[in-house]
Amino acid sequence: MTSAKPLHGALPALIAPPARVLLIEDEPDLREAIAAYLSLEAMQVSGVGTLADANAWAAENDFDILILDLGLPDGDGVSWLESLPSLGTRGVVILTARGSPAQRLTGLRAGADAYLVKPIALEELALTVRKLFARIQVTAPAPLLATVGSPRTEPAIWQLNAQTWMLTAPNGKSLLLKHSERLLLEALLGPAGEVLSKDRVVASQGAKADGFDYRRIETLIRRLRLRCRDALDTELPVQTIYGRGLAFTEAGVVVRETGRPPTGRR
Repeated sequence: MTSAKPLHGALPALIAPPARVLLIEDEPDLREAIAAYLSLEAMQVSGVGTLADANAWAAENDFDILILDLGLPDGDGVSWLESLPSLGTRGVVILTARGSPAQRLTGLRAGADAYLVKPIALEELALTVRKLFARIQVTAPAPLLATVGSPRTEPAIWQLNAQTWMLTAPNGKSLLLKHSERLLLEALLGPAGEVLSKDRVVASQGAKADGFDYRRIETLIRRLRLRCRDALDTELPVQTIYGRGLAFTEAGVVVRETGRPPTGRR
Protein backbone atom coordinates (compact mmCIF):
# COMPACT_ATOMS: atom_id res chain seq x y z
CA MET A 1 0.00 0.00 0.00
CA THR A 2 1.35 3.44 -0.89
CA SER A 3 2.29 5.70 2.02
CA ALA A 4 0.00 3.88 4.43
CA LYS A 5 1.87 5.12 7.49
CA PRO A 6 1.63 8.71 8.73
CA LEU A 7 3.84 10.79 6.48
CA HIS A 8 4.82 13.13 9.27
CA GLY A 9 5.06 12.75 13.02
CA ALA A 10 2.59 13.89 15.63
CA LEU A 11 3.22 16.76 18.02
CA PRO A 12 4.76 16.25 21.47
CA ALA A 13 2.51 14.81 24.15
CA LEU A 14 2.40 18.16 25.94
CA ILE A 15 0.16 19.49 23.15
CA ALA A 16 -3.42 18.37 22.59
CA PRO A 17 -3.71 15.46 20.13
CA PRO A 18 -3.59 16.69 16.53
CA ALA A 19 -6.29 16.17 13.96
CA ARG A 20 -5.83 12.77 12.30
CA VAL A 21 -6.20 13.25 8.56
CA LEU A 22 -6.62 10.53 5.95
CA LEU A 23 -5.65 11.95 2.56
CA ILE A 24 -6.74 10.06 -0.58
CA GLU A 25 -4.91 11.62 -3.52
CA ASP A 26 -3.43 9.69 -6.47
CA GLU A 27 -0.86 12.32 -7.51
CA PRO A 28 2.22 11.54 -5.36
CA ASP A 29 3.76 15.02 -5.51
CA LEU A 30 0.53 16.73 -4.55
CA ARG A 31 -0.16 14.16 -1.84
CA GLU A 32 3.27 14.74 -0.31
CA ALA A 33 2.92 18.54 -0.54
CA ILE A 34 -0.46 18.51 1.20
CA ALA A 35 0.76 16.14 3.89
CA ALA A 36 3.86 18.24 4.55
CA TYR A 37 1.87 21.48 4.80
CA LEU A 38 -0.83 20.06 7.08
CA SER A 39 1.85 18.52 9.28
CA LEU A 40 3.30 21.99 9.80
CA GLU A 41 -0.22 23.03 10.84
CA ALA A 42 -0.13 20.52 13.72
CA MET A 43 -1.99 17.70 11.98
CA GLN A 44 -1.14 14.01 11.67
CA VAL A 45 -1.52 12.97 8.05
CA SER A 46 -1.67 9.55 6.41
CA GLY A 47 -1.73 9.48 2.63
CA VAL A 48 -2.86 6.82 0.15
CA GLY A 49 -3.33 6.87 -3.61
CA THR A 50 -6.24 4.51 -4.22
CA LEU A 51 -9.60 3.56 -2.73
CA ALA A 52 -8.35 0.02 -2.14
CA ASP A 53 -5.47 1.36 -0.10
CA ALA A 54 -7.88 3.62 1.80
CA ASN A 55 -10.11 0.64 2.67
CA ALA A 56 -7.13 -1.37 3.87
CA TRP A 57 -5.81 1.54 5.92
CA ALA A 58 -9.20 2.31 7.49
CA ALA A 59 -9.68 -1.32 8.48
CA GLU A 60 -6.87 -0.93 11.01
CA ASN A 61 -6.72 2.82 11.67
CA ASP A 62 -9.03 5.74 12.29
CA PHE A 63 -9.17 9.38 11.30
CA ASP A 64 -10.92 12.61 12.21
CA ILE A 65 -10.89 14.30 8.80
CA LEU A 66 -10.99 12.71 5.35
CA ILE A 67 -9.58 14.65 2.37
CA LEU A 68 -10.87 12.91 -0.74
CA ASP A 69 -9.95 13.29 -4.40
CA LEU A 70 -12.71 12.12 -6.77
CA GLY A 71 -10.92 10.92 -9.90
CA LEU A 72 -9.00 7.93 -8.53
CA PRO A 73 -7.39 5.01 -10.43
CA ASP A 74 -9.70 2.34 -9.02
CA GLY A 75 -13.01 4.14 -8.76
CA ASP A 76 -15.01 7.31 -8.28
CA GLY A 77 -14.65 9.06 -4.94
CA VAL A 78 -18.31 10.10 -4.75
CA SER A 79 -19.55 6.54 -5.25
CA TRP A 80 -17.09 5.29 -2.64
CA LEU A 81 -18.19 7.95 -0.17
CA GLU A 82 -21.84 7.07 -0.69
CA SER A 83 -21.08 3.40 -0.03
CA LEU A 84 -19.61 4.06 3.41
CA PRO A 85 -21.62 3.66 6.61
CA SER A 86 -22.37 6.70 8.73
CA LEU A 87 -19.17 8.65 9.33
CA GLY A 88 -20.42 9.75 12.73
CA THR A 89 -18.30 12.61 14.01
CA ARG A 90 -15.72 12.48 11.23
CA GLY A 91 -15.43 15.31 8.73
CA VAL A 92 -15.09 15.04 4.94
CA VAL A 93 -13.38 17.51 2.61
CA ILE A 94 -13.58 16.82 -1.12
CA LEU A 95 -10.58 18.17 -3.05
CA THR A 96 -10.99 17.76 -6.80
CA ALA A 97 -10.66 19.33 -10.23
CA ARG A 98 -14.39 18.85 -10.83
CA GLY A 99 -15.82 22.30 -10.29
CA SER A 100 -19.25 22.60 -11.88
CA PRO A 101 -22.19 23.49 -9.60
CA ALA A 102 -23.83 20.12 -10.28
CA GLN A 103 -20.64 18.24 -9.38
CA ARG A 104 -20.25 20.27 -6.19
CA LEU A 105 -23.79 19.52 -5.09
CA THR A 106 -23.36 15.83 -5.86
CA GLY A 107 -20.28 15.68 -3.66
CA LEU A 108 -21.87 17.60 -0.82
CA ARG A 109 -24.99 15.46 -0.93
CA ALA A 110 -22.82 12.36 -0.79
CA GLY A 111 -21.67 13.44 2.66
CA ALA A 112 -18.90 16.02 2.26
CA ASP A 113 -18.74 18.93 4.69
CA ALA A 114 -16.68 21.05 2.28
CA TYR A 115 -16.01 20.95 -1.46
CA LEU A 116 -12.78 22.55 -2.69
CA VAL A 117 -11.72 22.83 -6.32
CA LYS A 118 -8.13 22.45 -7.52
CA PRO A 119 -5.89 24.30 -7.81
CA ILE A 120 -6.22 25.55 -4.27
CA ALA A 121 -3.91 27.37 -1.88
CA LEU A 122 -2.74 24.97 0.81
CA GLU A 123 -3.45 27.68 3.37
CA GLU A 124 -7.13 27.58 2.39
CA LEU A 125 -7.20 23.78 2.65
CA ALA A 126 -5.58 23.89 6.09
CA LEU A 127 -8.04 26.54 7.24
CA THR A 128 -10.97 24.41 6.08
CA VAL A 129 -9.64 21.34 7.89
CA ARG A 130 -8.94 23.29 11.10
CA LYS A 131 -12.43 24.80 11.13
CA LEU A 132 -14.03 21.44 10.50
CA PHE A 133 -11.95 19.69 13.16
CA ALA A 134 -12.80 22.41 15.67
CA ARG A 135 -16.51 21.68 15.43
CA ILE A 136 -16.58 17.91 15.34
CA GLN A 137 -16.44 15.64 18.35
CA VAL A 138 -13.91 12.87 18.14
CA THR A 139 -14.80 10.81 21.20
CA ALA A 140 -14.49 7.12 20.29
CA PRO A 141 -16.20 7.02 16.90
CA ALA A 142 -17.26 3.58 15.67
CA PRO A 143 -14.85 1.84 13.25
CA LEU A 144 -15.45 3.16 9.76
CA LEU A 145 -15.89 -0.14 7.92
CA ALA A 146 -17.39 -2.22 10.73
CA THR A 147 -21.01 -1.52 9.84
CA VAL A 148 -21.24 -1.31 6.05
CA GLY A 149 -24.85 -0.77 5.08
CA SER A 150 -25.73 1.18 8.22
CA PRO A 151 -27.89 4.25 7.55
CA ARG A 152 -26.07 7.54 7.11
CA THR A 153 -26.98 10.51 9.26
CA GLU A 154 -27.24 14.07 7.97
CA PRO A 155 -24.90 16.51 9.74
CA ALA A 156 -26.21 19.70 11.27
CA ILE A 157 -25.51 22.61 8.92
CA TRP A 158 -25.96 26.37 8.62
CA GLN A 159 -29.32 27.43 7.17
CA LEU A 160 -30.35 30.79 5.75
CA ASN A 161 -34.06 31.31 5.17
CA ALA A 162 -34.26 33.79 2.29
CA GLN A 163 -37.90 34.61 3.09
CA THR A 164 -37.67 35.20 6.83
CA TRP A 165 -34.02 36.45 6.83
CA MET A 166 -33.30 34.02 9.65
CA LEU A 167 -29.83 32.49 9.96
CA THR A 168 -29.71 29.23 11.92
CA ALA A 169 -26.41 27.79 13.16
CA PRO A 170 -25.62 24.06 13.40
CA ASN A 171 -26.27 24.27 17.16
CA GLY A 172 -29.91 25.22 16.45
CA LYS A 173 -29.70 28.86 17.53
CA SER A 174 -31.04 31.54 15.17
CA LEU A 175 -30.39 35.18 14.35
CA LEU A 176 -32.61 37.60 12.43
CA LEU A 177 -30.39 39.23 9.81
CA LYS A 178 -30.34 42.76 8.51
CA HIS A 179 -30.96 43.30 4.79
CA SER A 180 -27.31 43.75 3.83
CA GLU A 181 -26.29 40.74 5.93
CA ARG A 182 -28.88 38.52 4.28
CA LEU A 183 -27.77 39.58 0.80
CA LEU A 184 -24.13 38.84 1.60
CA LEU A 185 -24.74 35.41 3.12
CA GLU A 186 -27.14 34.42 0.37
CA ALA A 187 -24.42 35.22 -2.17
CA LEU A 188 -21.81 33.26 -0.22
CA LEU A 189 -23.98 30.17 0.28
CA GLY A 190 -25.59 30.14 -3.16
CA PRO A 191 -22.66 29.04 -5.37
CA ALA A 192 -22.01 25.80 -3.47
CA GLY A 193 -18.83 26.73 -1.68
CA GLU A 194 -16.76 28.61 -4.23
CA VAL A 195 -14.71 31.66 -3.29
CA LEU A 196 -16.71 34.80 -4.07
CA SER A 197 -14.60 37.49 -5.74
CA LYS A 198 -14.62 41.04 -4.40
CA ASP A 199 -16.58 42.21 -7.43
CA ARG A 200 -19.28 39.62 -6.78
CA VAL A 201 -19.31 40.47 -3.07
CA VAL A 202 -19.93 44.11 -3.98
CA ALA A 203 -22.56 43.07 -6.53
CA SER A 204 -24.40 41.16 -3.78
CA GLN A 205 -25.12 44.54 -2.20
CA GLY A 206 -26.61 45.90 -5.40
CA ALA A 207 -23.55 48.06 -6.08
CA LYS A 208 -20.83 48.28 -8.71
CA ALA A 209 -17.16 47.72 -7.97
CA ASP A 210 -16.09 51.02 -9.51
CA GLY A 211 -15.94 53.62 -6.77
CA PHE A 212 -17.26 51.26 -4.08
CA ASP A 213 -15.41 51.42 -0.77
CA TYR A 214 -14.74 47.76 0.09
CA ARG A 215 -14.18 48.75 3.70
CA ARG A 216 -17.98 48.83 3.96
CA ILE A 217 -17.98 45.06 3.36
CA GLU A 218 -15.23 44.54 5.93
CA THR A 219 -17.24 46.53 8.48
CA LEU A 220 -20.38 44.54 7.63
CA ILE A 221 -18.58 41.23 8.18
CA ARG A 222 -16.95 42.41 11.40
CA ARG A 223 -20.29 43.47 12.88
CA LEU A 224 -22.01 40.28 11.71
CA ARG A 225 -19.30 38.18 13.37
CA LEU A 226 -19.95 39.95 16.67
CA ARG A 227 -23.71 39.46 16.34
CA CYS A 228 -23.24 35.75 15.64
CA ARG A 229 -21.00 35.31 18.65
CA ASP A 230 -23.55 36.99 20.90
CA ALA A 231 -26.73 35.43 19.49
CA LEU A 232 -25.54 32.06 18.19
CA ASP A 233 -22.67 31.25 20.57
CA THR A 234 -20.50 30.29 17.61
CA GLU A 235 -18.18 31.79 15.04
CA LEU A 236 -19.48 32.79 11.62
CA PRO A 237 -17.45 30.68 9.13
CA VAL A 238 -16.82 33.45 6.61
CA GLN A 239 -13.16 33.69 5.71
CA THR A 240 -11.20 36.22 3.69
CA ILE A 241 -9.12 34.40 1.07
CA TYR A 242 -6.20 36.72 0.39
CA GLY A 243 -6.20 38.10 -3.13
CA ARG A 244 -9.38 36.23 -4.10
CA GLY A 245 -12.40 37.26 -2.01
CA LEU A 246 -14.65 35.65 0.60
CA ALA A 247 -15.68 32.07 1.30
CA PHE A 248 -18.20 30.37 3.58
CA THR A 249 -16.07 27.50 4.93
CA GLU A 250 -18.69 25.21 6.49
CA ALA A 251 -21.68 23.30 5.14
CA GLY A 252 -24.81 25.38 4.63
CA VAL A 253 -27.96 25.83 2.58
CA VAL A 254 -30.22 28.64 1.43
CA VAL A 255 -33.89 27.81 2.03
CA ARG A 256 -35.91 29.82 -0.48
CA GLU A 257 -39.41 28.45 -0.12
CA THR A 258 -41.22 26.21 2.34
CA GLY A 259 -41.61 22.76 0.83
CA ARG A 260 -38.99 23.34 -1.88
CA PRO A 261 -35.54 21.71 -1.82
CA PRO A 262 -32.84 24.01 -0.42
CA THR A 263 -29.95 25.23 -2.50
CA GLY A 264 -26.34 25.75 -1.59
CA ARG A 265 -23.84 23.51 0.23
CA ARG A 266 -24.58 20.32 2.10
